Amino acid sequence: MGNIPVLSDSQMTSLRRVVGTNQRFDLTVTPKGKARRIPAYPEDEKEPEYDGPFALNYNADKDMIEVKAGFLSRNGDFGTVPAKSVSPSNGYVCVMTAIDNAGNWTTPDVGIVITPDATHYPIGYCEVKGRGAEKTVSVTSYRVAVAIFIIAGDCQ
Repeated sequence: MGNIPVLSDSQMTSLRRVVGTNQRFDLTVTPKGKARRIPAYPEDEKEPEYDGPFALNYNADKDMIEVKAGFLSRNGDFGTVPAKSVSPSNGYVCVMTAIDNAGNWTTPDVGIVITPDATHYPIGYCEVKGRGAEKTVSVTSYRVAVAIFIIAGDCQ
């Protein structure tokens, strides 16, 4: 099988930065493990912000979290989730949808919950600290291409 190359700390840091972004990177493994090319960000440049499906951005002027539109799959039915703004609070930012006893899905929505579950798919996290002029809001976007819901039950 050959030796598996060991990446240096700086190469691992560069790899972590590009995974989940649209940035191209080349990693060629040779029998000797010497041909590796992973672009690094210059020291004065920060990692690019995620801007894909369900990207979260906090709008301080409006005190709202703006969520980009995204996609969902509900028991194999593919659909879309429209963009939405939500009030910031501590918890997971989730795509929400449920199925009723007749097998009909609710209209997908976005909201914040403390604990995700089968009907609340996490697409990010929000943390609010302080109040008034001391208030800070931090949002983290999870790189989610499609929110997947699979609901099963006993057949009648």
